[in-house]
Amino acid sequence: MNDVYKLTIVIVNWNTVDLLEQCLYSLFAGHGSGKAIFRVIVVDNASMDSSVYMVENRYPSVKLIKNEFNVGFAKANNFALSQINSEYVCLLNSDTVTSSRSFEDMLAFMDSHPNAVACAPALRLPDGELQTGGAGFALSLATALNYFWFLSKLFPFICKGLFIDQNAYVRRGKPARVDWLAGACLVVRKTAIDAVGTLDESFFMYAEDAEWCDRLRTVGDLYYLPALEIIHYHGASSKNTDSVSTKWLEATFKYFSLKHNQIQSEVFRLIVCIGFILRIIIYCFLCCKSNKWSRNLRAMTTYLIFVLKWKFVK
Repeated sequence: MNDVYKLTIVIVNWNTVDLLEQCLYSLFAGHGSGKAIFRVIVVDNASMDSSVYMVENRYPSVKLIKNEFNVGFAKANNFALSQINSEYVCLLNSDTVTSSRSFEDMLAFMDSHPNAVACAPALRLPDGELQTGGAGFALSLATALNYFWFLSKLFPFICKGLFIDQNAYVRRGKPARVDWLAGACLVVRKTAIDAVGTLDESFFMYAEDAEWCDRLRTVGDLYYLPALEIIHYHGASSKNTDSVSTKWLEATFKYFSLKHNQIQSEVFRLIVCIGFILRIIIYCFLCCKSNKWSRNLRAMTTYLIFVLKWKFVK
């Protein structure tokens, strides 16, 4: 495939036809008769719904890669990355709503900051809240302590947390150098990908973006752009919206154990456990006032049980 576009957007899809259609509509709606600055590739991981039919019939300009089975987020993206020659690449989740203007602004930032190898916008949930996990700092005991013990919430620009407090950064509104950016909407310079390689396929889902960013920042800077926002239906692709997934925790613990020794890993477990206990206490008090916090309480309890049971294996 010979790209003539400045940007190629890669969307991995698995059984999210409605979300995918909404995502594609938001991308193309702002063009009018103008020419798009990007090309879109959809990699479908053997969806059982009508995703493939929808893309083929409603968006014929979109390149569609059809996998025979679900190969995961990293491997699916890598299929597309191997075929791209554009100056920039964007990994975009199917459960996002964005616009062509957002990408124009991100590319303008990258063009004016040659030291930047990647950038990403703020992620806002459909209810208006900013998502946890839009960006952050390298996984370590210090960043875990700052996040799980609320230090990065109290002192967001002093205590670097595993996850940044998006609310504080959005209020300030200035681009911020970070160590990792969420793969929900991640614009990367293609020369940087050529230098460090593609996503680590040993991560089926979650943490692969943080691991990739670890490598990307060896060749340049990563910027979180809080003045730009997109909508992210975080977790909306799950069949059971009442379920509490621990996959992100599993990936985080796996990644930490790969980078640190057994003693550090057990200290990390202790930090995270105390963090979830603190949250359980807080949500218990909040549940006394309103039942709307019950799901949060259940989630924190599920997370705590998972962390206590986790086995670190080298």
